[in-house]
Amino acid sequence: MDTLELPWLSIEALRTAIEQGELSAREVTDLFLARIERVDPQVGSYVEVWSDRARAAAARLDARQRTGGSLGPLHGVPIAIKDLCDVRGEPTRAGTCVLGDAPARQTACVVERLEAAGAVLLGRTKMTEGGFVAHHASVRPPRNPWRPNRWTGISSSGSGAALAAGLCTGALGTDTGGSIRFPSAACGLTGLKPTHGRIPLHGISPFAPSLDTVGPMARSVEDVATLYSVMAGRDPRDGWSMSAEVAAPQPGPVEPNSRRVRIGIDEAFAGVIAQRDILDLFQGGLKDLRRIDAVLTPFRLPDCGELHQVWITIASAELARSHAATYPARADAYGPALRGAIEVGRAQSGAAVARAWQVRQEWTNRLEACFEQVDVIVAPVFARPLGSDTDLLDERTFPEAATAVRVATPFSLSGSPVLVLPCGIDSGGVPYAMQLIGPRHGEARLLALAQAYQNATRWHAAHPSGFRADADPVAPSSRDRTLLLADVMTRRSERRQPPRAC
Repeated sequence: MDTLELPWLSIEALRTAIEQGELSAREVTDLFLARIERVDPQVGSYVEVWSDRARAAAARLDARQRTGGSLGPLHGVPIAIKDLCDVRGEPTRAGTCVLGDAPARQTACVVERLEAAGAVLLGRTKMTEGGFVAHHASVRPPRNPWRPNRWTGISSSGSGAALAAGLCTGALGTDTGGSIRFPSAACGLTGLKPTHGRIPLHGISPFAPSLDTVGPMARSVEDVATLYSVMAGRDPRDGWSMSAEVAAPQPGPVEPNSRRVRIGIDEAFAGVIAQRDILDLFQGGLKDLRRIDAVLTPFRLPDCGELHQVWITIASAELARSHAATYPARADAYGPALRGAIEVGRAQSGAAVARAWQVRQEWTNRLEACFEQVDVIVAPVFARPLGSDTDLLDERTFPEAATAVRVATPFSLSGSPVLVLPCGIDSGGVPYAMQLIGPRHGEARLLALAQAYQNATRWHAAHPSGFRADADPVAPSSRDRTLLLADVMTRRSERRQPPRAC
């Protein structure tokens, strides 16, 4: 096994190498930990690395393998988890200062399932404060490995940056209004926001539970599907968890299927793209869908005009409730963005929330009816490239960011499954992505269609070559350049003012 390729191997390839004795779980873990130590000072994706814990877990997996024990679908695979997933004995901070350093008393359901499947947890990745739009002042935001002047997305920003830099093989994200989709799109990844309730929320620090969704982020559909098969399924400890009648998917390769799949496109909804080269990339993705024998079908989405305000009303009200134990008692420990959102939620009237729920349910029903005409919906994620200084709350300065939110939040309100996948490289050398939306419980079709797409294209196989302005994206097969990322990213970083401590 050539360890230069290790950061870019698929889950199945890595697991097979361990199963066949080319590498041990401990060797894989050591290699990834060494890479994190070498590369992450420049990327800044991890808030905490669990070196001892990871090595101990890998040693147990190797011992099990030596004694003939069965190997799980993630045996020895290095995974990063977002800093809002409880792990017993470790503090969960959710990107905030208010939760402190008290160790969690429980382990989140999804983390239990990952470890039971043989995953090795490398550590926690950074996130925006409380899962909202801005990092706390004490947190140095992660940098996009493709270009440091480009956005990493929110709020699963650390998971996106770590994956793009080859610092884990898979990662956990959560999505309340775009927080799996945005970092996946910004960092050239494949990410799945499943149907709300499909993956349990037990042990996940809440933002707005009726909108919160846990999902897998990885570099390919195949890896996303493997993670999803491990994570999905009912948990009686979670009241939002899907009925046991909805069977969990089985692990294994995705069977590609695109023949005559009707892909709906609302030209008005997709017309948010603001510049020609980005429109060309999106249209190129549509052409590739046609080439795999999918059928593009024009249709009209239900009116989305009210939905952004509806999302704000519901999300802010639930956010205020989620922070009732620490706000306003510790209001001074909050950053301005999250504090402002909580204040908006505290000011919501019962009548406003009730009306928002009514609009939400009516729109969801109308959206589901659309899937009588089409099987899947395709839409852009971003109208144009977004810079590292993007502020989603400043619509005047960043109108394209506000557009991205308006494209994402309708499908958070409906609880629909959404899969993001790369469909090109923009003029700045950063991937561009599209999103596929399915009916509730429609993950299998999304994954099958996306697998056919990735079998026919190679956008998902590219990875960043470093932070040089003139560096081109390279595919993992270009072995002579795979060291460039580590070499460039370990150079002395520019001086920064130290962040404010909690």
